[in-house]
Amino acid sequence: FGWDVIQCKYAKQKNPGVNPLEPKHILRSVTEIRETNPQARIILLFHWGYELELYPLPMHRELAFECIELGADIVVGSHSHCVQGIERHKGKPIVYGLGNWFFPWGIYWQGTLRFPDFSKLELAFEWDPGTEKARCHWFLYDGKQTLSHLSSEPVDGSKIVKAKTPFKDMNHKEYISWFKKHRRKRRGLPVYPTYKDPFRNKIRDKWVEARGR
Repeated sequence: FGWDVIQCKYAKQKNPGVNPLEPKHILRSVTEIRETNPQARIILLFHWGYELELYPLPMHRELAFECIELGADIVVGSHSHCVQGIERHKGKPIVYGLGNWFFPWGIYWQGTLRFPDFSKLELAFEWDPGTEKARCHWFLYDGKQTLSHLSSEPVDGSKIVKAKTPFKDMNHKEYISWFKKHRRKRRGLPVYPTYKDPFRNKIRDKWVEARGR
């Protein structure tokens, strides 16, 4: 599922695109799959959030929790160009951001594209649908052409995961307040507190889209 606010193009009847990252559509999809196929493994891939933000938007964290409660087995996110935290909800993993895979420095934008050093850490996330065991494979990019494998470890007990997820176990209200204080991207970008406020979120969407242009 891709978020149109960050220029993901939704699939139409006659045009290719992504599955819409619209809460009602996502939650209905998870519910229908779980009801029609109780044995299914539901893996959700979300392209969401702000570029170079270290933490998930509150509404996206809330949405991920809701998906797990309705029967999803794992949620995996991307788009931030940096590794974000990992939480478990009802024992199921939520991986908010895998990192900056596939964007080599010095290639795009006439060779001028660069990222902050914290984008050099990359995560390959391994999840076994049979055992539901999860592992993190950590890599480091050198800013040129090479990825170096740093370590592989279980998610639970990982010091890197702990450092990337200081908000672990916060309830939704606590996280909204925490995110407002600790978010990295502030200049002209709104906070989306909840997906359950579509009217205000549409106003925020228009602002972010205009800012992007």
